[in-house]
Amino acid sequence: MGNCSTASSVELPSPESQQSQTGNENENENEINMYLKCAKQEFDAKYAQPSKQMVKLEDFELERTIGMGMFSRVMLAKYENKLLALKIIEKHAIVEYAQVECILSEKRILQAINFPFIVSLVYSFKDNSHLYLALEFASGGEMFVHFNHVKKFSEDQVRFYVAQIVLILEYLHYLSIIYRNLKVEEILFAADGYLKLTDFRLAKVAHDRTFTLCGTPEYLAPEIITGIGYNKSVDYWALGILIYELAAGFSPFQDEDPMKVYTNILRGTFNTPQHFSSDLTDLIHKLLQSRPANRYGNLQNGVNDIKNHKWFSSMDWVSLFKKRIKAPYIPEADKEHYETYDEKQLTHAETELYPTEFENF
Repeated sequence: MGNCSTASSVELPSPESQQSQTGNENENENEINMYLKCAKQEFDAKYAQPSKQMVKLEDFELERTIGMGMFSRVMLAKYENKLLALKIIEKHAIVEYAQVECILSEKRILQAINFPFIVSLVYSFKDNSHLYLALEFASGGEMFVHFNHVKKFSEDQVRFYVAQIVLILEYLHYLSIIYRNLKVEEILFAADGYLKLTDFRLAKVAHDRTFTLCGTPEYLAPEIITGIGYNKSVDYWALGILIYELAAGFSPFQDEDPMKVYTNILRGTFNTPQHFSSDLTDLIHKLLQSRPANRYGNLQNGVNDIKNHKWFSSMDWVSLFKKRIKAPYIPEADKEHYETYDEKQLTHAETELYPTEFENF
């Protein structure tokens, strides 16, 4: 298993093959560390020399819109009989709203990462008017839609979903990537009920502190709001918000007025519902620490403080990674899990727009 030619070739151990629980944990940790080291080698190589793909819009059979964003439309598309989610981004909107660097960063990061709970970038290309990201299609739909239907999840469900997010953050942070966009709306279901994290437009490779004010108000860490600079710990704050929201059905600092949301976050006080277990409450409080130096995930033991917390005591992290745990919710097969949107004909400029700005896309 020592071959680091590609991170995807690294296999984590079978728990059944270990001789004792202590030995199992130590070996698993060693194997995970090896996996992460190999993953970083693969990422660094691809990030340094982004790949160029020779596909074009005419190669795709566009079916229907499955998502809308401020600058983009996501369409279900078929390429050589394979369904993909084609993200179509308008160049002029990106330039008008000064999002060029974000889009270039998103593409560069996506083409270099490889993790089972993150949507894969299959192709990227451009034409005169648009940029295109052809992504793995998560057929189970958006967690946000399902969550709005059920209102809240049981703690066992929350644990299953959040544990995957923890593994995602462990992977991204090992690669020096801050995600900065964690929320229910950016989580999709694969056909097997496991998660796929999407939308990396706010993700950033950062080896030190960064200062950009970005993200969703209810998920922003105090240090983002105050502008003092921040690191990967903001993702663990957002993780605490996500756990609370999935288990309670609402956010701990929510308010109709965004400015009051900021005030509530900076105040740092919140109540937990009575149905929360003591271990769940404890973990949330350890994640929603106003001072990053006191926040779980940002301490000396890093993400292991979260993975070894009592609330996760029943979680077999290796089995989860290898998808050996049955998902609590399996999206119905042959059912449409995405909302319906009005369709809009794509318009194309006769000459290439913004050739300099998007030269590296």
